[in-house]
Amino acid sequence: MIKTKGDKNKWRKDRNKKEEEKKQNTVERGRQKKEHEKKRKREKERIEEKVELLLGKAYSDGGWGIIFKENGRVGDAERMFIQARFFAPENAKV
Repeated sequence: MIKTKGDKNKWRKDRNKKEEEKKQNTVERGRQKKEHEKKRKREKERIEEKVELLLGKAYSDGGWGIIFKENGRVGDAERMFIQARFFAPENAKV
């Protein structure tokens, strides 16, 4: 129960302070969310780079398989093609 004008002003200040804190918390949560999204995006990009490097390695190993096959090393060539097929992503498999 508010009895005096001073109590009413104090109540308003407290209410305004709580509203300001709520706004600051909302802003802080928004900033944290953006930082988290940026971090996830960077992590995803790093993973994509690693996948591309692995794909490049698989394709280069496949190149070695062709060289082995041309030089009469059929067993080594087959092993390289099997490895390349195994490590290739699902959408790249034939």
